[in-house]
Amino acid sequence: MTRPTLDSRGVYQFRRKVPKHLIAVVGKVDWKRSLSTRDPAVALRMARAVSEECAQVFALAQGIYDGSVRLDASDVQQLAARWFREELSQLEATGEYWRWLVEADDDSLDLRTGEPIGRHFSTFQSEVSVDSAADLSRHTSPFIAAMLEAHKLPPVAVGTSLHAQLAEAFWSHLCDLSTLCLARIEASGRYVPSPVIAPVAPLSFERAAVTKIEGRTLLAVWEAYKTDRIASKGAATATTLNDYRGIVQHFVELFGDIPISSFTNELAQEYRLKLARTPVSKGEGIRGMTALEQIALADAQGLPRISPATTKKRLRAMSSILTFAKDMGWIQTNPIVDSGVSKRVARDITKAGVSRRRKDYSRDELKTILSSPVFVADWKPPVTDLGQALYWMPLLAAYTGARQNELAQLYVRDVRQTPEGLNYLSILNDDADDGHGRRVKTASSRRDVPLHADLFALGFGAYVESLSSSGQLFPKLVQDTLGKFGQSFGRHWGPYLVKVVGLESPAAPMHGFRHAFKTLCRGVGIPDDVHEAITGHSGGTVGRSYGSMPLARMAEELRKFPSLAHEAGLLPLP
Repeated sequence: MTRPTLDSRGVYQFRRKVPKHLIAVVGKVDWKRSLSTRDPAVALRMARAVSEECAQVFALAQGIYDGSVRLDASDVQQLAARWFREELSQLEATGEYWRWLVEADDDSLDLRTGEPIGRHFSTFQSEVSVDSAADLSRHTSPFIAAMLEAHKLPPVAVGTSLHAQLAEAFWSHLCDLSTLCLARIEASGRYVPSPVIAPVAPLSFERAAVTKIEGRTLLAVWEAYKTDRIASKGAATATTLNDYRGIVQHFVELFGDIPISSFTNELAQEYRLKLARTPVSKGEGIRGMTALEQIALADAQGLPRISPATTKKRLRAMSSILTFAKDMGWIQTNPIVDSGVSKRVARDITKAGVSRRRKDYSRDELKTILSSPVFVADWKPPVTDLGQALYWMPLLAAYTGARQNELAQLYVRDVRQTPEGLNYLSILNDDADDGHGRRVKTASSRRDVPLHADLFALGFGAYVESLSSSGQLFPKLVQDTLGKFGQSFGRHWGPYLVKVVGLESPAAPMHGFRHAFKTLCRGVGIPDDVHEAITGHSGGTVGRSYGSMPLARMAEELRKFPSLAHEAGLLPLP
C-alpha cells in the first residue's frame, strides 16, 4: 500500500501516479486525497480506505479503457444506494432536510379544526406524479447522469432498458430520502433510522479488478475458506459456517469488502471497538438496519450491547479465516493474533467474572423442571406437535448428559440392550452408522451411553416399543436447513421453561442438563474417566485415548447417580 506523504502545509495526503494509458480517462496525472491529519498513525489508518478507493478508480478507468465495463442489476442498486448515502450525508451535516420535501397547495379542511390546511410540506412519493416510465426518467435523469459522471461511466441513453432500471432504482431511493427527511423534521430531534438500502460494496467490474490489483478480498477469502471446510467434512461444519457467514457479512457492513492484504493490526483493534458498541440484535426494526446504523441507534438510545463473550466469538471466527489466508500465503501475519485483541477481550471477560457464570442446573432447579406440567400434566405446545420429545429428551439429557442434537437425531434402533441385559444408547457408534444428515460434534462423541433404571421405571421401554423399529426415536422432529433435528425442539423448550415453568436460571435450556450431569457425577464420586466417557469428552491425558471404557463399568458407576425422578415426585420414594 502507498504510504501517506506530507503536503506543503504539513498535512498528510495519499498520492498515487495514474498509469499513463489511463490519464485521459481519469483526467489527471496524480490521484490524491488529503487525509486531514498531521498524526502519522491516524494517517496510516485512514490511508487504508483511501487506497481501496484509489484502486477502484483505477480499476474502473481500466475497464472503460479496454471496453470491459458493463453494468448489471446489482450495479444499478449500488449506484442508487451510493447516491442516497451521499445526499443523506450532506443533509445530516447541514440539517437542511426541507430541501427534499415538496411544498403542496391543499384546499382541503383540517377535520379537527375545520380550518383550511393551506400550503404544507409533503414527500415526493405523495405529491409528485409518476404515471409512466417517462415520468420516472424525467425526475431521476439528472441524478443518474451525475452519478455516472462521478464514476467516470459513459452516459446511458434514456429509453433503454438499463436507463429504465436506473430510473426505477433512483426513484425508489429518492422517495425513501424524502420520506426520511419529513420524518426527521417531524421528530424534532429524536433519532429516526434510515431505510434499508443495499450495503456498501464495489460495483461488479470494480470487484474483479480490485481483486486483480490488490489481491483477494475478504469475501473471496471467505469463499475459499468455506470450500476448504466443506471438503474437510467436519462434524459441525454446517452450523459453524452458518455462524461465520453472518460474522463476515457484519464485518463487510462495517468496513466494506476490503482486500485481505489491507487487514492491519490497527483495523483489528478498530473492529474490536466497533463490536463493543454493537447492540444486541433485538428490538423493533433493528434487524433491518445496517451494522453502522445499529451502532448509531445504540449510541443514541443507550441500547444494550453484545457481551464480551460474543465479541470474543466473533474475533475467533475472523481469526480462523485470517489464519487460513496466512496458511495459503495470501497474507504474512494474522492481525487478530498479532494485535492481541483476542487476549485483551479474554482478560476483560476474566476480570468481569463473565466466565464464572454458573452453567449447570442446581438440584432445586432440576426438581422444579422435572415436576413441571410437561412431566406431571401431559402439557403440550398449543400449536406444534412434537410428540413425546418434550417429555423424554430432557429426562434423557438429565440422566446421560447427552447433547440436544445427539438425542434429537436418534433412531429407535439406537436404543439397545447387551446380552447381559444392560440398556444403552448408541450415539453414532457404528462404523457404518452415518448418513441422513446425522452427525456428532467430535470423534469422541461417538459412544455408547448406559441408561439409568429410572428411565425404564418411567416407561421409556414401553415408549420405544410403541414406535416403528425402522423410524426415529422422536418422529415429530424434522431436520432444519443445517441438517439438525433438535432446532424445532429447542424453539419450544426454552420458552416453556420461562413462560410456563417460570424458571430463572443462568443455565442454557438444554445444555444446563449436561453441566448438571457432570456436577452430580462428581458429587457422588463417579470417576472422571467414567463420566467423561459417558458424555463423550476426550479427557485430559494421552493415555485416555488408548483403549475404550467398558459399558458394564459405566453402567455400574451410573447406579450411584441420584434418582432425580424420585426427588421430583415422578416416581414413588423407595
